Amino acid sequence: IFWFGTGSLWCALQAFTCVRPTVLSTLCFWLYAVGCCLGLLDECGIELPIAYASQKLTDVQKRWSVLEREAYACIWSLNKFRSLILFSKIHLFSDHRPLSFLTKATSGNNSKLIRWSLALQEFNLDFNYTPGKSNVVADMASRLVE
Repeated sequence: IFWFGTGSLWCALQAFTCVRPTVLSTLCFWLYAVGCCLGLLDECGIELPIAYASQKLTDVQKRWSVLEREAYACIWSLNKFRSLILFSKIHLFSDHRPLSFLTKATSGNNSKLIRWSLALQEFNLDFNYTPGKSNVVADMASRLVE
């Protein structure tokens, strides 16, 4: 078990096991970065973190629409932890409600979103909307980027 924290918030990083439900919280922090937290739910329904990740957006990615940046945060997070979560039931949390259609859409005007929608079909996803204020873990990870 590794300890991770900032200030007065400390929590132990857990080892991954496919027995418990997997939780992936994602966030696109304005025009700067994407962040995520991979976690497991314990018996009481409390999210236990496994890993944190974040990445700066390139200049081209910064010019994408909000929907494309939020969708990229989900795609990037799933690909980052693909080897761990590929055959697990994944509860994906995002603070962008329009992303809920992304797991079902196979037609539309934006070819990038259609490709990403098709890429999501290999995962066993359960998309959940959570307000940005409640998505504290992913928000913290997106702020770690310099």
